[in-house]
Amino acid sequence: MKKFLFIFFLLMACSCVQLELSPEDDTSDRTKISFRVNWGELEEASRPDSTFIALNNISEEIHYLFETDSEGDYLPDNHHDSSAFYGSYVMLAYYCDKDNYILSGTKNFLSDNAVSVRDFKARVKDLPEGELEEFKAGSKLDFNSAYRFIRTPGPVWAAFAKNVVSDTRENLFHFTMTPLQQTITFSIKLTPADGVSIHSVLAELSGVPASFSLLTGEVNEEDLARVFFKMNPSDGGFEGTVAVPAVLPSENNRLRTGPGILRLSIMAEKDGVSRILYPAVNIGDKIVELSLLETIPGTDRRRIARRQVRIELDEKLEINSDSFSGSGGDNGVTDWFDSGVIDVEV
Repeated sequence: MKKFLFIFFLLMACSCVQLELSPEDDTSDRTKISFRVNWGELEEASRPDSTFIALNNISEEIHYLFETDSEGDYLPDNHHDSSAFYGSYVMLAYYCDKDNYILSGTKNFLSDNAVSVRDFKARVKDLPEGELEEFKAGSKLDFNSAYRFIRTPGPVWAAFAKNVVSDTRENLFHFTMTPLQQTITFSIKLTPADGVSIHSVLAELSGVPASFSLLTGEVNEEDLARVFFKMNPSDGGFEGTVAVPAVLPSENNRLRTGPGILRLSIMAEKDGVSRILYPAVNIGDKIVELSLLETIPGTDRRRIARRQVRIELDEKLEINSDSFSGSGGDNGVTDWFDSGVIDVEV
């Protein structure tokens, strides 16, 4: 018992990549472990250079954090014996691009046994001001200002397993990495009337959770944001694809602000006059109908249920002379700019 306590306190004091728990010649309580990492259909050229694998024993008193290459082999410059104490562990393999995400829970994992892999979370960084201004193209209008804009980076990859480090069999653990991201393609029927040309269409999607759990994929519904993405001409309209941690539906399908709103920024021209039109579509019903989210078993929290989805918007929008008059219905000139561009909310 004294020997175990001595080893345990050594574990808590260590801050290296993998905890050295006892002298190398003492292997009575531990064994070698190894990993294999499967990236599915992700091309080899797109795989990261390294993967982190965190082990958290069930009692949460022993922690390990290994760094491997993309296949799960230990990096040659990591000087450790690649072993672990016998027992049951929660294991989490992950990769996160720190240029676009902020990780929490990982920093103190080795030094604080109160921190577990359940605390590992990623948060998408805000869209830089310069990129935001480029998207806005000089427009000062903001119809959903309660939400900040975030980046649309590649996904965080993760794999979770419960395994036993055994003293009677080979300890080779396999992980199949999954992207914690939902890729959504939007298609909308958008047609210009005679004499009207559409120069560009930019989409703004709101109600995007900016932070989520690496272990369970649970999204933080209190940390909502929005993203910009471009739409391109397609048969009978425009299409655009965006990848996000998730998107939440609106509480009321009549709302035009809040979560679950797709607002377009349409640069159109007629008779030499250019205007930016801002139609908004509530996609709450589509999010529910297509089961984009699922409830995590045993909780009331949610995560993405589908990795890829296509949303065909039923609304048909025609850009005609009325769109330029600013009269009647929900159309109206809401702001003027020195450039001669007029912003119209539709």
